[in-house]
Amino acid sequence: MTLSRIAATLSSTGQRMLDPAHDKDQVVEACTRTLRPHTLRLNGRASRLAARLDHQQIGSLSINRLLYGAAVTVSPAEPDENSFLVSMPVRGRALFRYGSETAVATPDNAVVVGPYDLFQFDLDADYDQVVLRLDRHRVETVAGQAMTTGPGRRVELPLSLGLPPALLCSLIESSMSISTVKDSSWQHRVSLHLEELIIESLLIPSGDLPTPFQPRSPGGIASLRVRRATEYMLESIGEPVSLSSVARYCGISIRSLQASFRRELDTTPGQWLKMKRLETAHRILRESDPDGTSVTEVALQCGFFHLGEFSTQFKSRYGTTPSVVLKAARIR
Repeated sequence: MTLSRIAATLSSTGQRMLDPAHDKDQVVEACTRTLRPHTLRLNGRASRLAARLDHQQIGSLSINRLLYGAAVTVSPAEPDENSFLVSMPVRGRALFRYGSETAVATPDNAVVVGPYDLFQFDLDADYDQVVLRLDRHRVETVAGQAMTTGPGRRVELPLSLGLPPALLCSLIESSMSISTVKDSSWQHRVSLHLEELIIESLLIPSGDLPTPFQPRSPGGIASLRVRRATEYMLESIGEPVSLSSVARYCGISIRSLQASFRRELDTTPGQWLKMKRLETAHRILRESDPDGTSVTEVALQCGFFHLGEFSTQFKSRYGTTPSVVLKAARIR
């Protein structure tokens, strides 16, 4: 499972903030620093903390693994918060209250807690979670661009997210993997794009805004929209590309962009771009000198920032691995 892999990677490569910690003040201080200000109450007379916290900071985005090791209640310490928290349980159960909403978090139901209302979390002792912390300003800015409402407005996300979307988990893994790249300017630019995609995946969980059915039209304005969109995506094939950035380039809404792709190509912009990335990678691997080319370089060049995901998608499409195609280039 991808979420378990993310948790394991955090534990092995993330910054160890608590390992394990039994002092409540120490735990609150570390979690406040990495997540948000809060108070902590142990539930049960025999409860004793054994908290573990692993942390990875990527720009304004942080990815964390947190286990208190005891049944606890978490409440706000300050009325105004500057972050969105996405709690994705690896195991265990917790009751989340946010404003007037209530949700039970389990491995099949992640939760999203906004910055606007009061919250309270009642966590079981074995509640092991991956917590995504997103900057409030970034979320509101990306939402304003995606929904064309302008920046600075409240972004009301449902408390219950359901099973963490595969796209979200994939983007998190990609963000974690690029942190090892030595080119800091490239890393910064790509991490910002990935953060925007992560936020967008929460705003549009299905990756496809609902649109009324319209029959296909072979020409006209819709074809021009699709052509402009595909040209933009091909020019940006080595970068993370968000739906909102494509829509802005074309001067249309995300809804109109998706409807045009459905009518003209019977697919989504994201699926089309993934197909073109795989085709480009396959061509480069076939034409490259194996002695001067690596699969990792080709993957990054084509916009794949997680090598395992690239290999899986490549094999699904071509029935073989990228390394086999690259080695075969020597024979030709």
